[in-house]
Amino acid sequence: MRAHPNPEVKIFFNDIEPTHTENLKKELTAFGPVPHVAIVGIVNKPFTEVLKQLLPVLSAKSPKFFFLDPFTYSTIKLEDIKLIIESHYTEVLLFLPAQDVYRFAATENIPPGTRNFLTNFTTKGIYDYEGIEDFNESICQKFREAFGLKFVRPILLDGGQRKHTLFLLTRHIRGMMLANKIFWDKSPDGLGIRDGIGEQHLFNTGTCSEDFRQYTVSFEDTLKSQGSMTNQQIIEHTATHGFLAEHTKKILDDLKKTGRIAVTHIGDGKKGYYIAENNWDKAKSIIKYNR
Repeated sequence: MRAHPNPEVKIFFNDIEPTHTENLKKELTAFGPVPHVAIVGIVNKPFTEVLKQLLPVLSAKSPKFFFLDPFTYSTIKLEDIKLIIESHYTEVLLFLPAQDVYRFAATENIPPGTRNFLTNFTTKGIYDYEGIEDFNESICQKFREAFGLKFVRPILLDGGQRKHTLFLLTRHIRGMMLANKIFWDKSPDGLGIRDGIGEQHLFNTGTCSEDFRQYTVSFEDTLKSQGSMTNQQIIEHTATHGFLAEHTKKILDDLKKTGRIAVTHIGDGKKGYYIAENNWDKAKSIIKYNR
């Protein structure tokens, strides 16, 4: 973006329901033109046809972003998403009406579309999940295994009675770190983005949550089992688990106070842990666990 401050953005829409695209056209007309943004297509086609049409786009070495709904439009298959995410400079955001799927996950009378999704898009399939977080993690694990991805980010959209989930798929740590930053900015407690988006809290309560407690335990276990980790490994570990540098720094500070870790600096590293996101590609420290 710095090299191209005014990039041309091309947007292609597809929805199998003609009424949806007609409404979209009306909204876009009312919205008016946007500089450097071109709508290159609004169609009503099966996803397989659209994917064939987009093969030249997938092979192009230019940034691409796909927003897909593989549940409502069940013609979207796991192998289709795999083809997309394996293309150059591509990220995918998937939408799931999680509450609608999750509530049927352990029932006998499962709608065919829901059964198909549970079978193909989760590791546990038709199962009595412990909660919606367990359900979302089963989907994330399926994506990691099926696509060979490190970075899969679930984002819970909590509307009270209605809960949806977005899943970001990316092959680059910077995409994951950006998604984590956006999530924590909108969800200070780390539990999900609720109605009233953008509501700010006086204190960041993420370090008081059960998720953070579990992350603290798993992080120390990982560091202890490996013996030591570089700052780059810690940055990747932090991003992969959906947390920020400030969260991991708190853990490291506590470990250092109790004498459980020692920090050695390498390269041009002089002071600190060097676990800020901008050091993802710079080896500057080694954190050793004192047994």
